[in-house]
Amino acid sequence: MNYNKQNFVCTYGNKIKCMASLNAGDAHLYIGGGTINGGFGKDIEATYRGDVKTSRGTVTTLQSLSINLHHNFYYTLYKQLEDGEKDNELIKRVDSYKYEIVGPTHYDKDDLYEKQKNDDISKIIETFNNTKSSKILGELHTFDIEEFKKVVNYPWFKEIYLYIPEEKNRLGRDFLLKSDKRGKETPIGDLFFLPGDVFIEIFSDNLFPRNNKQNKAMIYCVGPNASSGNCTLLLFYESIKKIGINIASAINLYNKKKNDTKKNGTIIDYVRICLISGQAYKHPSSNILEIAENLVQGILTIDNSGVEYNFAYVQNSTDKDDAESIFEKAYKKIQTLPLP
Repeated sequence: MNYNKQNFVCTYGNKIKCMASLNAGDAHLYIGGGTINGGFGKDIEATYRGDVKTSRGTVTTLQSLSINLHHNFYYTLYKQLEDGEKDNELIKRVDSYKYEIVGPTHYDKDDLYEKQKNDDISKIIETFNNTKSSKILGELHTFDIEEFKKVVNYPWFKEIYLYIPEEKNRLGRDFLLKSDKRGKETPIGDLFFLPGDVFIEIFSDNLFPRNNKQNKAMIYCVGPNASSGNCTLLLFYESIKKIGINIASAINLYNKKKNDTKKNGTIIDYVRICLISGQAYKHPSSNILEIAENLVQGILTIDNSGVEYNFAYVQNSTDKDDAESIFEKAYKKIQTLPLP
């Protein structure tokens, strides 16, 4: 393990290995916005300045398209559920939308077509969050992005994978957003997929961030949201540890998949980790050192032979004269503790 000594969180750098970088995502599953997710959005959008065509017109924002892409991935997994869990009539309807389902967002409440789409994705979310299907849990899934691109010319990624943790490492409903301030026409605010799932997204050729072909992938994961104090501090920290376990597990399964198919050119051997749930989603009684400790300890729980982790510089906000990274402090501290 090593530490990035710069006084800011980098999204991508100039490493000589095949690098993936963790993006602490948003519950709406978009790329962009503020904080580090906004940094990723700028870096990724900078690689492609052309228009993106969809059947509904021209869209230029990565933010809105990434919601659609991520939700469609979940929808393909919904279709794999047993007949007792999934709704076949809903599937017929959603298939007719041609990849244009949307998630909890603004929509015209008088537009029945948009309302139906929104109701459908809400039902998919509710079903998926409660599934215990052995086909889904503990597996790394692949999305047919080429089929998606036939309808939505989505340029940035050429491959996308999604790891759904096994049951013991799934995060609970305590961490779903409980309210939404964007207006009465917005659906109930807790209709989001459970946090803790891990996307691995491989950049398209010649669309590498910072024009560096070694910047191969983004790891996208939504952390637990305990900002309202809706759970115990212990549960929040345990969930951060599960995030670390899930990220490391996803990378292991991805690399195994590439080894098994002999596509070694995109094996991930260098991963940059940022703090997750350390700002807007932070538990009111938590501190970032203990958040970092649990994230690092979760990653160390999994044997990631051949993978080097780089932890981004995070300064202690309560002591500006302390130049040592929070992650460095966390790593030193847990060396004296037994691994779980």
